Amino acid sequence: MEMLVVMIIIGVSVAMVAPRFSSSLGRLELKNTARKIAAALRYARSQATSEQVLYRAIIDQENKQIRIGQMADDDDAGEDNQRIDDSESDDGEARMLKGRTYRLPAGVRIAEMENWRGEEQDSPFEIDFYPYGASSGGWLTLMDEAEKTMRIRVDFIAGAVSLAQ
Repeated sequence: MEMLVVMIIIGVSVAMVAPRFSSSLGRLELKNTARKIAAALRYARSQATSEQVLYRAIIDQENKQIRIGQMADDDDAGEDNQRIDDSESDDGEARMLKGRTYRLPAGVRIAEMENWRGEEQDSPFEIDFYPYGASSGGWLTLMDEAEKTMRIRVDFIAGAVSLAQ
């Protein structure tokens, strides 16, 4: 009899704790994703200043991905460089030569994208990191399935990247 009472108490406890635990895991996934993207944006700024070239982050809301890489004119596209973005025309505009694509996990999506003035932007949204340390700036809001959000801010003057909830 005592064993049955203990089993019922354990069952009730697990039933009460399980929803909180799964919610915490979702929130953790959102935070980790935001941290990874912020770190990648900081890396882009760092590389832009150290290599003295333009780096760009292309935020693609529909495909749930962010591409970050070095930009160069067609004249700079040598055999050693691997072009990863052929979406622009062949009229001498900048191309992404080397970079990386960050895919968002299944439970996280890009909810909003805003320029540095706070105006909502369409996808794909681009944030440039200039060789002198500044950026074109902007806000990126990530949202999980429970509609919790994390915001990533890129300062347009200093190019600094910060996180907010």
